[in-house]
Amino acid sequence: MGAVFAATVVLMGGCGGSPAQARPAITPAGQLVPLKGRGDLPEATVKVGLDCQRWLENHDFQSAATEMGRVAADDDSTDSEKAIAQTCLAAAQTSMGDYRGALDSVDAAERHRGDIPDSMHWHMRNLRLRSEAVSAAAVGEYDRAEKALDRLAKLGYKSGDYARDACAVASDPASLPACATATPSSTMTESPSDEPETPVTPQPEESNSGPTDDTTPTDGATTSPKEETSTPPDDDDDGPAPSQS
Repeated sequence: MGAVFAATVVLMGGCGGSPAQARPAITPAGQLVPLKGRGDLPEATVKVGLDCQRWLENHDFQSAATEMGRVAADDDSTDSEKAIAQTCLAAAQTSMGDYRGALDSVDAAERHRGDIPDSMHWHMRNLRLRSEAVSAAAVGEYDRAEKALDRLAKLGYKSGDYARDACAVASDPASLPACATATPSSTMTESPSDEPETPVTPQPEESNSGPTDDTTPTDGATTSPKEETSTPPDDDDDGPAPSQS
């Protein structure tokens, strides 16, 4: 069963009874390894994707970071396994507050994103960009955070929750333009919410010929995003943002 997409946070308790701070949890917006075409993928690649999905959904970020770090560093891992592991590692590190480490993992994942199987590009890129937006905001790299949020918006997602996540960890939210329009979320100081955001139908960055994946998204959408069928173009050349409903 796929993940239900929702904006979630991890609460960090301070010492001496100080108030807890919100730390966004980066979890999959859908099935990282789609059912359709799964049999065409190498078994080891499928395992890495499914392990990533399980650990992130269960908020077992330490296990995700440990195992994905091992896969990424293993000389015996294939390029696709390493690319998936680096993306998952970035999400886990962001969720644990290791923002500098997460950005290093994002950079590695960016360099090798062409090695991710075509059917997995969509949600893996979503994880990568969300990790980048939050981690960059947390360390004060606001231009980089804003760029990641903009790229997410161009994928077709309503990025309000993503902006709130970034603003929640920014030391100077006023320096992040997205924070000026982001609506404060009550989930940032309370227990994680199970209420999903109102989804929109994401669209691919660029129209490609070939078959598309018609698997229903797991974030509550009733229509299906097209899965990319070739190595994605540079994210800076992803075309106009789709209309929001």
